[in-house]
Formats: sequence, C-alpha cells, structure tokens
Amino acid sequence: MLESQRSILLVDDEASVLDLLQRLLAKHSYRVLPARNVYQAKACFQLHPGEIDLLLSDVCLPDGTGIELAEALQREQHSLQVLLMSGSAGSTVLPYFGLPLSDQHFINKPFHRDDLLRRIAELLHIPVNPDQTAPRTHLSSPRQTA
Repeated sequence: MLESQRSILLVDDEASVLDLLQRLLAKHSYRVLPARNVYQAKACFQLHPGEIDLLLSDVCLPDGTGIELAEALQREQHSLQVLLMSGSAGSTVLPYFGLPLSDQHFINKPFHRDDLLRRIAELLHIPVNPDQTAPRTHLSSPRQTA
C-alpha cells in the first residue's frame, strides 16, 4: 500500500488499543494523531486544520460518542473521511445520527489488521496490494465492549 502522507485522527479511550493501533498505522506510513476522548480529538483537529484525512474513532467514548465527533468534525471539514469502530454498537446506529455513513464507515471490534488497513485504504482511495497480507490475528481490546 502507498499510505504515506495521509493523516489519521485516532480516537480510543483504551490506552492499549490506542497504542496498538497507533503503532500499526505508523508502521504503514500513516501520520497518526492520537486522542483519548472527544475533547482531545477536537483540540487536535483544531491544531491541524485541513491536515487530517480520516477520523478513526471508537463509538463509545467517555465524554461523548464517535458519531457525534464525526458529525462535528465533518461540519468543519466536509472532505474528512470517517471510520467508526465498536465492539458493542453496530453500524445500524449510524443512520439515526443523520450522518451520510454506511457499513463502509464502520468496523466491528475485534477486527483483523488487514481488514482495518483495507477499509482505510478504500476510504482514502489508496490502491490495495493483494499480496500484502499477514497471518490472520485479530486486534481486540481486553475489554470486549468498546
């Protein structure tokens, strides 16, 4: 994959998940801006206007939801792509928030790293190399409900 120069705002309240995903994405040449909650994510977004290509956020956060965060950030930057993740809330909740999102914008935890990387590449319109696969291990958090 040719992910270089793409920026991802990564939001998850679980430090272990945030660290794991940050390392995975950085390994694939993404610039990762981590945040542990909605407040930090909005502050980071304001510090990097127009620089963030994708919001990758857990749905359930301590001070709000990833859905509400996506809605707020997309109002400011219409081109921002969104990928929400959760171990408890399914993609069926997305239409109720009025976001123009589909199943393409949601991934269930636990997920395989190749599935995550493929979904990100699709959203950012990056060609995917089918030969670049890894052993199928799932990324999951110690807490099964995200």
